[in-house]
Amino acid sequence: MPSVIRGNDNFDSGDIDAGLGSGQTWYNLTSSRTAGTVYQNTTGKAIQVCMWGNFNGYLEVSSDNSTYIWVSRTFSGSTPLMSAIIPDNYYYYVSGTSGTLWYWAELR
Repeated sequence: MPSVIRGNDNFDSGDIDAGLGSGQTWYNLTSSRTAGTVYQNTTGKAIQVCMWGNFNGYLEVSSDNSTYIWVSRTFSGSTPLMSAIIPDNYYYYVSGTSGTLWYWAELR
C-alpha cells in the first residue's frame, strides 16, 4: 500500500524555511557574468543559476575547481535555456559558447 502524507503529519526534519529560495532573491547578473569565467558560490546556501540566449554551451559544476561535470547544455536554435542548482562552495561556469548569451540570472 502506498504511503499517505497528511497535512497535519509532523516530520520534525529541522528548519524547512532554510531551503532553496527561502530568504533569497533573483538577480539579473548579465552585465557582471561572462562565459568562460569560473565563479564560486560562497553564499552559505545553494543557489540556482539560469542562462538564456542563442548559443551553444554547457553549464559545468565542480566541488574542487578541478574536475567539472556538465549539468546543463543548450544548442543554438533549439532549447535556449540552461539552469542548475549550485551547492554552497561549489564552482560553476559556462563553457563552449558560440553565439549570444542574452540573460544570466541567479537566485541567491
